[in-house]
Amino acid sequence: MTSLKVLGLAAMLSAAAFGSAQAAGGLSGLGQELASPSTPLTVEAGKTSLDEAAADGAQTALYGGGVQADFGSIDIFSDELTVTSLSAGEGAQGAAVERIQGAGNISIISGDDGLFVKADKIDFEPRTGIMMIEGNPAQVAHQNNIVTASKITVDLNADSVQAHDF
Repeated sequence: MTSLKVLGLAAMLSAAAFGSAQAAGGLSGLGQELASPSTPLTVEAGKTSLDEAAADGAQTALYGGGVQADFGSIDIFSDELTVTSLSAGEGAQGAAVERIQGAGNISIISGDDGLFVKADKIDFEPRTGIMMIEGNPAQVAHQNNIVTASKITVDLNADSVQAHDF
């Protein structure tokens, strides 16, 4: 297993969990509780590949072979995870996450909050606040509230969730 710590990603994923869960039943305060930029994210995977930085400073990390990402009370499991980030700049710690894509058997679990997300694919761009969740079916659940559809769009900026069946 390869292990890697990433700072700053926890806040973004926590915000994603907050947006999904809020529409599925109102998780008041979850985003504030979990969105600390200093919360470390640990990624463990059977294989890891890191692409060299592009001219724009973007760098892509590819994880596969059973991925587990842990931070705070949130656990993310998937077959594959791709994280694209930009350097935080000279002297700064961490990196700004531009995009997270996951594929295959995705589960996001928060035992403390009762949040559960199940999907085949996720695509999230923190800059826009939009997360696309796809599955056969995809599901966002919190306590007794469940949203199920083939495609779920979460807009973190508008605190909204749209379920689509195609």
